[in-house]
Amino acid sequence: MDELVERYQDRVDFIFVYCQEGPHPFGGTVPTTKDERLELARKFRETRHGRMQILVDESDSRSVQKLYGSLQNSAFVIDVGGRVVAKMRFVEPTDLEKALREQCFSGK
Repeated sequence: MDELVERYQDRVDFIFVYCQEGPHPFGGTVPTTKDERLELARKFRETRHGRMQILVDESDSRSVQKLYGSLQNSAFVIDVGGRVVAKMRFVEPTDLEKALREQCFSGK
């Protein structure tokens, strides 16, 4: 994903929405408070070297994850008019790049 962000950072705003986590399949601690989630988001942002905005989702009815279908590790391509032009149930960088090229840069 880092290569994709690097390649398109001057033309695309990449926003990572940190949604409510479920139980981890291999154990580990799931954050339970907003402060814990904010701290994890800060740490994740540091690993991205500031190249991507990180938003911490709400865990109530205002949740972006719930509004966009409650999918885990999904991705959406939203055009400049605010219209969802591509929706991926599970994001893979190659699929995301293909959607960007088809939906946002075709003919440009």
